[in-house]
Amino acid sequence: YLKKTGAFQDTPIKRLFAMNPLAIEIYKENGIDLYSEPLEIAVCAQHNNGGFAVNKWWQSNIPRTFVIGEMAGTHGVKRPGGSALNTGQVGGLRAAEYIVNVYGCDLTDYSDKSGFRREIDRQLSRFVAKLEGYKSSSRPSEGRGSSGLVGQTLIPVSFPS
Repeated sequence: YLKKTGAFQDTPIKRLFAMNPLAIEIYKENGIDLYSEPLEIAVCAQHNNGGFAVNKWWQSNIPRTFVIGEMAGTHGVKRPGGSALNTGQVGGLRAAEYIVNVYGCDLTDYSDKSGFRREIDRQLSRFVAKLEGYKSSSRPSEGRGSSGLVGQTLIPVSFPS
């Protein structure tokens, strides 16, 4: 990876120029000359790197519960930088393919954007109503699905019985 990306330069600025010269230009446009002044950096957590175990379809060990993105532990400390976003995209696509093909969900044609917007509004209204139900619940299980899992209830996907 390092060899193919040209990361074997003598200095960090030379490595950056070889790998991503546009980054140097963006800093310059914002008044920072990386060639002549140091750039302040801080150590921080790049991603959450959650701990849910998922299979190749991003389904957890909880039936019909899919964990996508940083909540799933699909990318770890040895992954190439930038793969976290890709795993969210791939995970979402794979989960959707699995749900449609295994659970037989009906798909709506949203080529008409106004219909898509109406559906988004409808789903958001349902979501907000459920959140309001959680706020007013006196018991933790009220307003949740039969399993008591919040995530399973809030996912706007309908499965046939």
